[in-house]
Amino acid sequence: MNKDVFICYETTTGLDYAKHLKKALEKIGQSAFVAVEDIKKGEPGREDIDKTITECKYFIVIVTVAAPESEEVKREIDLAQKFDKTIIPCKEKEDSRSWLSKLPVISELQQIEFENKEDLARKVISEILKRETVKSAKNNQKEQQKRELEQNKKDAQKLLKRCLEEIISDWEEPKSDMSIRGKKLHDNGIRLKGVVADNEEYFLKDIVKEALDIAREIKEMSTLNVSARIANRPEDEQPDVIFKKRGNRVVERAKELIKILRL
Repeated sequence: MNKDVFICYETTTGLDYAKHLKKALEKIGQSAFVAVEDIKKGEPGREDIDKTITECKYFIVIVTVAAPESEEVKREIDLAQKFDKTIIPCKEKEDSRSWLSKLPVISELQQIEFENKEDLARKVISEILKRETVKSAKNNQKEQQKRELEQNKKDAQKLLKRCLEEIISDWEEPKSDMSIRGKKLHDNGIRLKGVVADNEEYFLKDIVKEALDIAREIKEMSTLNVSARIANRPEDEQPDVIFKKRGNRVVERAKELIKILRL
């Protein structure tokens, strides 16, 4: 029994107000609950009332002269407060505020004052439409922020992928010698580190860690003098051989990272 609005009232003095308000709300597409109309004969009324209160968006209290004396009205207000519902109190204009002390939750809230049932319906509808407009604007803003975040993530991932692809293509360029490869690799490593630093918030932690590890290995490779030959060292320990092995390893790691990005 999901309803947009729960109307709380004291039966002997507030029922006519409640019925009229319900019809007015339904004309603007807001479903409303009035206990005397919505609880079928033979059904456990309090169970339906409590369930509807917990599920409604707005809790309207029609405060008539007898309402502060009603234990059921007090109980429903307490339940609405417990579930942090939006409570909109509506008070007959000619009634004194002094007896509102019996409804402390209501007395602390800004109230709608009404002269008759038509005035009540008009003011409640105006208040709800105002709140719905604000809520819609906030939701639209959140959706816009969400779309922008998703786009920023995609742009950051594309930038990272492009940087990794440049590392791979420059290293695998068949006509480049080791010194040229080393220079390009060094520049790409700096660029990779910058891309990660500028867009870290858009990457998973594992991606950030792997990308920075690749940049770190590239930086370490730049210290190798690939043109030097070291006497009394085996071939596989010569700088150019080590450089090539590590370069191949960097490329393989870059290829694996691109797979993780799944672009």
